[in-house]
Amino acid sequence: MMEQGYDVEMASGEPIDPKYSCPVCLTVMRNAMQTVCGHRFCRSCILRVIGDRQWGKCPVDKTVFRRTDTLFNDVAIRREILSLIIKCKNSNEDCVWFGELRELEKHIKVCPMEQIDCPINCGAHFPRGQLESHQECCPQRRVTCSHCEQEVIFSQLHKHELLLCEKFPVTCKLCGEANILRKDISKHVDSAYGSCPQSNVPCKFFAAGCHFEDKRANMQIHYEQNLDQHMSLLMGRLIALAASHDILKEDLATAQSQLGRSELHISEHAVLLERLKERTISGRTHWRLNLQNMEPVPGMVFSPPFYTSCPGYMMRLRLDFNGVRDGEDYYSSVFIVLQRGEFDEELLFPFRGQIKVTLLTQSGGHSEGAKNISAVINCMEVPRNTTGAVNSRINSRGQTRFIKKTDLMAPPYCNNKIIFFEIAMVVPCDSCTGCTNGNLSRPPSVNP
Repeated sequence: MMEQGYDVEMASGEPIDPKYSCPVCLTVMRNAMQTVCGHRFCRSCILRVIGDRQWGKCPVDKTVFRRTDTLFNDVAIRREILSLIIKCKNSNEDCVWFGELRELEKHIKVCPMEQIDCPINCGAHFPRGQLESHQECCPQRRVTCSHCEQEVIFSQLHKHELLLCEKFPVTCKLCGEANILRKDISKHVDSAYGSCPQSNVPCKFFAAGCHFEDKRANMQIHYEQNLDQHMSLLMGRLIALAASHDILKEDLATAQSQLGRSELHISEHAVLLERLKERTISGRTHWRLNLQNMEPVPGMVFSPPFYTSCPGYMMRLRLDFNGVRDGEDYYSSVFIVLQRGEFDEELLFPFRGQIKVTLLTQSGGHSEGAKNISAVINCMEVPRNTTGAVNSRINSRGQTRFIKKTDLMAPPYCNNKIIFFEIAMVVPCDSCTGCTNGNLSRPPSVNP
């Protein structure tokens, strides 16, 4: 909303020059504008007269003018008006300020006699100079409760103390005891742990079977008059508890026995599970040989056991690093060693079959043309391992010149002291049907 003119008085006490007054609002013009006929008005007054129309009439002499090009800002008269020396509009309230009109609005924002509203909305209206004193008595001011030290609005302090404050002292409605903190009233009247003599409480032998109830002050008489009855109830309760104890003791013994059997079963299943985890029964296995913790490199190492099928024969791969010597070179050897397995009673011996051993290359940019090295070991007439020895000569078949030791211990076959082998059944044995078939040539195999 646009403001009308300035309602001010000259500091000298002289009347305002009429040329500065707006003919519409009769006050000193604010943002003066001039029409084509030479009359001046407040901007808000003349625009309110014109409204939304493009043409208007001068309120003084009715001259018609167009708002777009025959109504303009009168900058010169605006400058004169803003330079008038006037006094504060609160001069009747003893404000002694005076100055140019252009400084009036800035002064009004700090004038101690200017009427303002309470900043915390209590509804009071007072001179700005009284703000500090009003804040000390404002009903909306924040105060601290002297009991709980919580901040509340002053006008609600009485309600807070009477209804809400947990530390306000109150009087028990049952016994009349005073100065009990409101938060402690529930404890005071509690039937089990309270102290109020007028609270209804049950007999302390309730669990034994006495269901009497009365005010706390009268209970001592009840205890004195019913001592024998209470002792009888307690004795009956003790007998019942003793019987229950015997039953629970028997139940506990039964539960412990069942628990022991369950733990045994769990242990047996755990052992079986570990054995299943370690067992390979597909006739094919991969061996990751880690030499990092083998310093120096041992003469021979064995793979984990694997089965040719299920049921099937249990085997291990033996790697001899220094298998045979040819001049200055050593050739590493590989052997398949038949082990004593858990299915041996179901199988036919001697074992007959072919097992393929493959040394795998590893990625890493070494020897781009290098290929996997394989040997098919002819395991014919291998007798049953009756001793359980891991390295039995008569139960071993293999190839002595598998790969030069220097090649085996270098990339691409050995990276970061890790070597990978693949072992697979390629020609089925005579007495198990789970082995993997294959059509591979049969290189010479030897007994170690």
